[in-house]
Amino acid sequence: NGGCSHTCINEVGTSRCTCPTGLALASNGHTCQDIDECAARNNTCQYFCHNTVGNFSCLCPPGLLLAADGRSCQPGPAGGCLLNNGGCTHICTPNPGDSASICSCFIGYIVDPLDASNCVDRDECQTSNGFCQHNCQNL
Repeated sequence: NGGCSHTCINEVGTSRCTCPTGLALASNGHTCQDIDECAARNNTCQYFCHNTVGNFSCLCPPGLLLAADGRSCQPGPAGGCLLNNGGCTHICTPNPGDSASICSCFIGYIVDPLDASNCVDRDECQTSNGFCQHNCQNL
């Protein structure tokens, strides 16, 4: 094989070694070595890159799945609730068939009308004096 670790190209009066995609010819001109696409920043992975011999693969954080493009990540079947609680301050519920999630609040709180991912204190005194006989005080 002309002393080449992979492919030898026979040319008039000489020969040269070549390497498959993802490998580069070493300084000795005969051996192919891996190109670390992750270190070279040629990978364009959205989150994490895993180098393999002659190639690389992209990885996603928990709660996200690798998209069809093999580089970006999208919410998994948990609707993104596994990653930062879906952005909800209290309770995150996956929305089946949709990548969005639904935020809800603990007892005594309501969803903020200005920010559906946030919860604000519910003033029970505003409804029927909080069902108190005398003065109602929201705590």
